[in-house]
Amino acid sequence: MVVIDRNLENFYVLTGKTRYNQRKHLKPTKKIEDIMPITRARYLRYLHNNLSPKSRLPPARRHRRFHKRSHNLGSGFTLLELLVALAFVGILTAIASPSWLGFSSNQSLNSAQTIALSSLRLAQSKSKQEQLNWQVSFRNTVNRAQYAVHKTPTFNTTAAYWDGLPWESFDIGVRIVEDIESQPRTTFTKLSAVPEPDVYRVKFDAKGNVDGLGELGRITFSSKVGDRRKCVIISTVLGVMRSAVSSSCNQT
Repeated sequence: MVVIDRNLENFYVLTGKTRYNQRKHLKPTKKIEDIMPITRARYLRYLHNNLSPKSRLPPARRHRRFHKRSHNLGSGFTLLELLVALAFVGILTAIASPSWLGFSSNQSLNSAQTIALSSLRLAQSKSKQEQLNWQVSFRNTVNRAQYAVHKTPTFNTTAAYWDGLPWESFDIGVRIVEDIESQPRTTFTKLSAVPEPDVYRVKFDAKGNVDGLGELGRITFSSKVGDRRKCVIISTVLGVMRSAVSSSCNQT
């Protein structure tokens, strides 16, 4: 520790045992004497040897360096640079968007096809296990296409019955191709007397077979992006199922 008297003529180094100064840039003082008077020249040499290189700079130069660094950190982008960056991002988005939308649409159709096939097989399995008729119902609502696996009703149904079924939704953007649209379209049995909206259904008897030739056909899905279609086909009375894409859906 350096002590300067009021007339700035005498300088002292207070040491004692070797210790670190509280200022981080100073090296540990050497064990010399408890109080040792030194001259101005020796004091300056002491500071030069113990201060870090950055701390040796005169105050004015240190201030200029700090001010320059602060100025660089505070500087931003010009309006032209921002416009160029935004234009670049817009171009990349325009290029990538169609590909991404097509990929997302295809994934949603794959998911709908897989869910429909699994649901049909689940209903077929349930009918064998419980020796009862089970069915899968499909419908388009205003926002989503839906499906439900449930027991075949043995009574005259009402709108409340159909609304109360355990409906599950397909991915957003997927819809069921109605039986009045172009091929390949849905050809499962359509119930339109009571349900609202219309319901397409497939029934399985107690042996797991489809309940009559009228239950053969397909459920077809499309998306809001592109014209690709995917379907699940029941081709035999024994309930054999398969998946198909686009024009292959017409091959029953």
